[in-house]
Amino acid sequence: MKSDLGRHAWIMLAVILLEGCNASQAQIEPAALTQHVTQSGLMRISFLEQNGVAQTLRNHRGQSWIARDASRLKGPLLYVSDGGDNFLYVFSLPGGQLVEKITGFRAIAGLCSDKEGNVFVVDFDAASVKVFPHGRKEPTAVLNDPDAYPTGCSVDPTTGNLAVTNDITVTGSDMEEPGDVAIYKNAKGTPQDYADPNMVYVSSDSYDSTGDLYVSGVADSYQNSSFAVLYKGRSKLKDLTLNQSFSAYSLLQWDGQYLAVASENDAQMYRFKINGATGTKVGTTKLVGASAVYGFWIQNNELYAAGVSNDQPMVGFYPYPRGGKPTKTLLGFSFALSATVSVLP
Repeated sequence: MKSDLGRHAWIMLAVILLEGCNASQAQIEPAALTQHVTQSGLMRISFLEQNGVAQTLRNHRGQSWIARDASRLKGPLLYVSDGGDNFLYVFSLPGGQLVEKITGFRAIAGLCSDKEGNVFVVDFDAASVKVFPHGRKEPTAVLNDPDAYPTGCSVDPTTGNLAVTNDITVTGSDMEEPGDVAIYKNAKGTPQDYADPNMVYVSSDSYDSTGDLYVSGVADSYQNSSFAVLYKGRSKLKDLTLNQSFSAYSLLQWDGQYLAVASENDAQMYRFKINGATGTKVGTTKLVGASAVYGFWIQNNELYAAGVSNDQPMVGFYPYPRGGKPTKTLLGFSFALSATVSVLP
């Protein structure tokens, strides 16, 4: 039996969201806010937003629904994990129309995709990663790691290897151990684990274009983010030093040139030029209208950020790296947790 989930990374995101909503509760009508507790003890929040995409999402929270056959859509698709309802929503791009909802997750968490258009969906409570081809509603593969709580993932564009971040690991005696990164060769089989002794929890990772893997987590002080890099072909994580500190959990992605890092409680992102094991800040992307950013995805010159805006879970479309005001905002989620884009080759 796995231990209580209440203090782990993705749970902490929900707690932050709950605290933010409580702080402004006087401005919210009681009928517009619903709270419930899942089997894992996680407090969730559902906002009954009344228009646009929010209305569409609310009308389709049942257990089986498909707006259209998304597998026939050849254009890019935006996938969003909703940690409140444990749904995976699929939107067509660039317009952001809802085209599909996928169910069957115990505690959906991070997302990533590969250059073939496959989408990898992390199921925190099921200790698994499910693989969905572009637009398909059923997974074609499931990768299991019963001794870990997975949170995020990234695919190596040079090899097809899948790197999964495990917030914590669990021994055979159910004792909790620090997290690690599990790398599945060719996104199959049994993973090889890599741990950083300076990280207690491991939350996010991203490969660059050459196959180096960047990792973020929580330092052993429990106060700040910690970063590491696994150089291609190496067997050990090496500490990565950035010239800016981040509190608690941070998420990251390689944007094609720089390492983009966002703190979960900050409505902006920072870009770092990497030189060996050192990162120097070269720019900031401000996300107007967002009060918190969780999982995000950079695709070409567009940033899709899952987070909170005016106390409401949302996904904002932002020009990248310029930032500023979103060009589009999707609302109506229970807890927008992560995003990725699937593009067919």
